[in-house]
Amino acid sequence: MPPTVSSNRGILKPIKKSPSDQLRQLVSDLFLKSGRFSDDVIENLIQELPHKWERHGDLIVIPQRSLRDANWKIFEKEVFQIICETLKISRIARKNPVKPDSYRSSNIELLWGNNGIVHHVDNKIRYQWDITKCMFSIGNITEKLRIARFDCSNEVIVDLFAAPYRRQPITYEFFCNLRASACSPRFEVYFTVFLDALYLTRSANYCVHRYDHHQRAFQESFSSLKPGFPWVTRLSSAGLVYVHFGQEIISQLLAISIESELVQETYKRVYEGFIEEIDAIDNGISTHDGPARYKITTNLSSRIGNLNPKWNEIETDEDVSTKFNKAMELAKEEFLDKINYFSKCWWPARKLVVNAIEDRFSVDESGQIIELKNGGCPWKEHFFELEKKMGLDVTDKQILYCIFPDTSGSWRIQGVPLSSHSFDLRKALPDQWRGLRDKELDKMCGIDGCVFIHASGFIGGHSTREGALEMGRKALAIAS
Repeated sequence: MPPTVSSNRGILKPIKKSPSDQLRQLVSDLFLKSGRFSDDVIENLIQELPHKWERHGDLIVIPQRSLRDANWKIFEKEVFQIICETLKISRIARKNPVKPDSYRSSNIELLWGNNGIVHHVDNKIRYQWDITKCMFSIGNITEKLRIARFDCSNEVIVDLFAAPYRRQPITYEFFCNLRASACSPRFEVYFTVFLDALYLTRSANYCVHRYDHHQRAFQESFSSLKPGFPWVTRLSSAGLVYVHFGQEIISQLLAISIESELVQETYKRVYEGFIEEIDAIDNGISTHDGPARYKITTNLSSRIGNLNPKWNEIETDEDVSTKFNKAMELAKEEFLDKINYFSKCWWPARKLVVNAIEDRFSVDESGQIIELKNGGCPWKEHFFELEKKMGLDVTDKQILYCIFPDTSGSWRIQGVPLSSHSFDLRKALPDQWRGLRDKELDKMCGIDGCVFIHASGFIGGHSTREGALEMGRKALAIAS
């Protein structure tokens, strides 16, 4: 490296190469050492190396014309690693012309890395967005002029892009009277900005959504936003988003009409069996009155909470971002798993339960024992809904036992609970049978081939269908 003379003291100091020069040198050395390209090809390739870029944390966006030659593919991994090591980054993206759609969607291409999520802090406001899906530019006069051409006659407009910079006080009452906004729907899907707490719902022609539930005046529930539904738990941000978009998401995932019965039932069950729990925990609503009998520390809220930085650990912004992304993936995986379960496992069981109830008198003349043809299906919630719908939830008509095959080829008999989530039973299996097995149980109940009766009397087993049914008949005859 040639020396240079300091103008102050005449001390010889090395000339420090710019990051761009370092890239050119390292990539040139790589190509020359490989012997794959001629000098002319190498020169053309080096011209395509970026000499400027936009930096977003550990991600850079290189110009549109950079790294376009097909020959880059040969040494793609090595070149990307050189760029990352030299610029101390881990992700590389490339600009492309903005998509010519009504949203002016981003067309940035991720070349190296797992995702395009980046962060920006301005005026103490923390922005997060996916750079491959959302446009974001500070002081973008072109975009401001484009918005200015919108026809907004007789509308109340809030420029949600500019409001944070003006720092004007915005009251909850003002937003309650808001009729419209020039905010793009795509802004809501891919761009999150933490502003003053507010919650807005759909207006007639525009998408105006903000999902914060911390206002003093906010008391919305699923039932208040969608009259006719039973859930009255105060909503959190999770519940707010789900109430508004849950049906559309489920419809898209299942690739069927949003009006279909399957979408509507899945929508209800995912809220009741997943989202409502998150709403209640976030709002500090207990599952019980008085002291809890035991702790539940493995719910989704707790597991995501465990990803927060520990008070006595030093974490970098990169650590926080990594854990935040991990939390998003955890929530996403569990959410999708619930949709998959309720739509593909829980819902198909309904037909089996309908058949079992309708055929109960062919199983036993009492009509108080039903038979499920497939063991292990989630039958209880369907059962109580259908029983009420059929008018069978009165005491003298109540079904008390259910028999079904298990995975080993044996049969089970199970007492019907008081409700789908109750441990209490309408009629448990006889007390004198409980906790017994095999021959001892055979002798006590007078039926050969018995397997067991649980100590609580909620379930038992027999080696055959006929034996399980006979256990049910004898249990019906024995007073509780």
